[in-house]
Amino acid sequence: MNWIFNKNIILSGASSGIGKALATILITKYNCHIMGLARTESKLEAFKQELGDKGNLFDYYPMDVGISENWEKLRDHLIEISFKPDILINNAGTMTPFESFEHINEEQTNRVMSTNFLSVTYAVRDLLPLLQESKTPAIINISSASALGCLPGVSIYSASKSALKSFSEILHAEQRGKVYVATILPGFVKTNLFTNKDNSRDIINQKDKKIIDRFSMRADKMARKIIRTIKQKRARAVIGSDAKFLNMCYKLSPQASGKMMGNIMKISKMDTFEDVYKKEK
Repeated sequence: MNWIFNKNIILSGASSGIGKALATILITKYNCHIMGLARTESKLEAFKQELGDKGNLFDYYPMDVGISENWEKLRDHLIEISFKPDILINNAGTMTPFESFEHINEEQTNRVMSTNFLSVTYAVRDLLPLLQESKTPAIINISSASALGCLPGVSIYSASKSALKSFSEILHAEQRGKVYVATILPGFVKTNLFTNKDNSRDIINQKDKKIIDRFSMRADKMARKIIRTIKQKRARAVIGSDAKFLNMCYKLSPQASGKMMGNIMKISKMDTFEDVYKKEK
């Protein structure tokens, strides 16, 4: 039997995108019991209803993952209801519009760093003791292809995902033989990340989104590839042709890759990238 069958899983960012796709597959195909985390309770409840007779395998806990105290409260809640986790999947993420760093304010920086990186440190700090009680403890961290190379316009997002990548890889080394730790680096995915309501405007407008969607992977396909990585207990996975291309370019020439990606963004003439170069006339 596959080792992930019937596992208790804590999954952040569970109400949409990759998280929702992961939860759907893990519940319907592997009979896992998911504790889903997200800020909007109505979306979590709606997903539970979508699962139909499998809804009993999806519980949820509404919370902002970027607030340290919320993880302590979640830990206490899990103990109270006797939910014994086997796997922690840190998937929640947010980003700012494509802009050069000089246009990013402190509030945006703090929000992205706390959601994408600090939340994972809080999760591991508070939930690792519970995970260690499992016979098959695992921590799966969803980073990003932006942590693999230089992509102008996403400085803070890339920094947060790069920090997560490093943290995850070191955690893997520290927990070797005790807890399975994986770092997942996905490329573009067709999700609502680019229309995040935390932002004052869409990260990518609808016209440009149609273009980007042409080479973006569907969320369900990405979820299946992530689960395949987990089943094989691989420590690292770069998923998506765009992610692999960015990774290859950076390995060949770190400095030239940033210039090349910048030129591609300029040549595309997409409105989304205008603010990255609007100081250049």
